[in-house]
Amino acid sequence: MKPLERSPEYYFYLGDTYKKQGMLDQAIEYFEKSLMLNPRSPHTLHNLGNALREKGDFDRAVRSYEAALAIEMGAEVADIGTLAARLNASGFGRDDAGVGILSSPYTDPGPDGGPPASRP
Repeated sequence: MKPLERSPEYYFYLGDTYKKQGMLDQAIEYFEKSLMLNPRSPHTLHNLGNALREKGDFDRAVRSYEAALAIEMGAEVADIGTLAARLNASGFGRDDAGVGILSSPYTDPGPDGGPPASRP
């Protein structure tokens, strides 16, 4: 039997699994391993930022969001990540369940101001 390939995706999914279980230290470790193999993955940087934010490491979370936005949208909009992370850290932008509504930059407004439509 061939051993599992240690790819960026492999480590990303391990990190995602640990994050969903609330095991933030392990999630951060595996997101960082994924980034060692693919440092320009905005999706991994975003998820690392979420895990860091949930852990309370807001400075590193902001840097991770900024890096993700710089890759995804260009460096000129990276400060939006700083704003969103700081607003979420303050409790602003949380829905009734306490979920940060600003923590998912991967959506576009829907047609005619409707609900956001996911990016492809």
